[in-house]
Amino acid sequence: MQRLNLHRLKVTIHTNEEKFGTDIEFGSGLNIIRAENTSGKSSCLNCILYALGFEIIIQGKKGSLNLVPALKEAIKIDDNTRRNVLESFVELEISNHQGEKITIKRFIKSENDNRLVLVDKGFRLSNNQNHLERVEFYLHDPGAATNPKGFHKFLENFFDWELPKVPRYDDRSTKLYMECLMPLHFVEQKRGWAAIQATTPTIFGIRDPKKQATEYLLGLDASKNYKLKQEITYEKNRISNKWKSTIDELKSIASYIDCMVKKIPTKPTVNIEESPILLIEQGDDWINLNQHIINTREIIEQKKEELEPKIEDADQEKEKLSKKIDELEDKLFLLEISYQKNREEYISEKKEKEKLHKRLSTIEEEIKNNQDAHKIQKYASDLNSTVAKETCPTCLQKISSSLLDPQATETRSPMSIKDNIEYLKQQRSAIKVLISQSENALQAKEVSVKNKKDKINGLRTEIRNLKSEILQDGRIPSEAELRKLIELKNDLSLYEKTRSNFLEKFKDLEKLTAQWSKILSREAELPSDLLSQTDHKKLTSLKNTTKSLLKRFGFKSTNLDEVSISLENYRPTAEGIELAFDTSASDGIRLIWSYMLAIQSISNEFAQKHLGISFFDEPRQQEVDHEDYYQFFKFCSNLEEDKNQTIITTSEDKEPVFEMTKGLDSTIINFDSQFIFQPNFEK
Repeated sequence: MQRLNLHRLKVTIHTNEEKFGTDIEFGSGLNIIRAENTSGKSSCLNCILYALGFEIIIQGKKGSLNLVPALKEAIKIDDNTRRNVLESFVELEISNHQGEKITIKRFIKSENDNRLVLVDKGFRLSNNQNHLERVEFYLHDPGAATNPKGFHKFLENFFDWELPKVPRYDDRSTKLYMECLMPLHFVEQKRGWAAIQATTPTIFGIRDPKKQATEYLLGLDASKNYKLKQEITYEKNRISNKWKSTIDELKSIASYIDCMVKKIPTKPTVNIEESPILLIEQGDDWINLNQHIINTREIIEQKKEELEPKIEDADQEKEKLSKKIDELEDKLFLLEISYQKNREEYISEKKEKEKLHKRLSTIEEEIKNNQDAHKIQKYASDLNSTVAKETCPTCLQKISSSLLDPQATETRSPMSIKDNIEYLKQQRSAIKVLISQSENALQAKEVSVKNKKDKINGLRTEIRNLKSEILQDGRIPSEAELRKLIELKNDLSLYEKTRSNFLEKFKDLEKLTAQWSKILSREAELPSDLLSQTDHKKLTSLKNTTKSLLKRFGFKSTNLDEVSISLENYRPTAEGIELAFDTSASDGIRLIWSYMLAIQSISNEFAQKHLGISFFDEPRQQEVDHEDYYQFFKFCSNLEEDKNQTIITTSEDKEPVFEMTKGLDSTIINFDSQFIFQPNFEK
């Protein structure tokens, strides 16, 4: 499927003397523009990029800055004569796979802003029609790739593309810009032959733009699966954060009555196996809140019976009150001693926890330092490294490879850096366990200290009230006893309300378990490498086609049986190393031929997103053999069977080019003149 079919290119240059330019018609299949060096071949291809708004891949700049002076400043007639350029523009006739035809016009030098693009609905040049519907678009401004009047949004629809959102380096997402896809269609002469996709722009901040472009053109499900994985990760983080905040709320509810919470999973789970337990301090023990509520009810009933009005001797009642005051004062004395002891234990535990955190921080730093030293020792031993020479890289003092005392090494096996790292990691794990235990102990001690403080205040109040009751009539219930009964009833109400609020909030955790189970199921459905079975078929086809073309084009730097396609970036590799890193200069050119044509070829096989056209500016770099060059031409001409085009420029002599293309389905566009941009060029 050819989404972009190139029909005609016309470049017009108005000077202060006459009009110059070129007018090139392209055929199906293989097209070769042949002319001498520095004649303007590359400028013709660059004008095609410029008309389409993709000039950024030439030299990384937008606008006419990438184009040669002959197109915008002065055109050379001979060594002594130049004509100043007054106005220049490029016109391009293209069609798509649905048969839609348009003519694009973009100014190079003009009173008009070169961000303006004019589109005629039809072939204005070939059909000599001046009354076609014309639409104006804009380029290289915000919205040019997304808004209806943006030219690249128009082209996206024209090519029947639907460009996805891809991740940026700042963790936001952005559109996969069309410019990132062009280096897999177009190899320009100056920078394009340095590597596969060498001219991929980075100004858009897209993470792995080359990989994203390859995924899209091959129609891999990996990009969709990657997006799903991001959504799943986001949802897992949301549930985890909600889980943590819910637990914090549950603890806050429990702390309102000085309860501790037990048996709640600290992290999301698919099933909460045990119900949570609320523990409240009663005396020296911690008991279940449910039992404490039952006990409190019993105490209230007992108090009610005791407070029935009785006729007793006043002196006996006063004696009882005095005795009770003595008992409470003794109890207060012991409680204050216990409170002080608990408070000291709490402070001590808190200090111990701080020491453990400091120790953990020290161990983390020691692990990092040892890992760095181990890495340097491992990778730099052949580079005159100070660590490799057993010298400290910081203070340059002599160090031993052993961490033991030199005398001790006579009887013990020395501990290596690697062993020390493992030892430190074991220490780190142990410290974390101790910190966790300390946090639990702190929570219990903090609650205990607060409870004892509250009880001390309560006892002091009760003693004061009893002392004031001594002078009252002993035949009726005392004010202190009535107040105690009221306090018990208030406590019971608070306990029951807290339990109810706690259980209601706990339902949020139960809802989160269902959400967690669902998201884990979605995650399990994703392939581990994010590649679907169809993706693997496509990549296998890409591997086989690339290997076949490498063999056909005379690649010899690596045993082709070892060539594969990386599942990480979809580049050709051999024994896990990218193939481009270990090839001769001429094989580097063959590799670019093979990889780009393989992508174009399998896109036809799987009806994917490739435009069905490739541009190669001076592909015979590094003196590639003529036989390999012929095979390159031959394969490109065969792409015509899939209604594909290949546009090639060459400065080879005319005779060899005509000889190599004899019998091939090709269009040779030959220029014998010194310069392609000539006067009287119009057809």
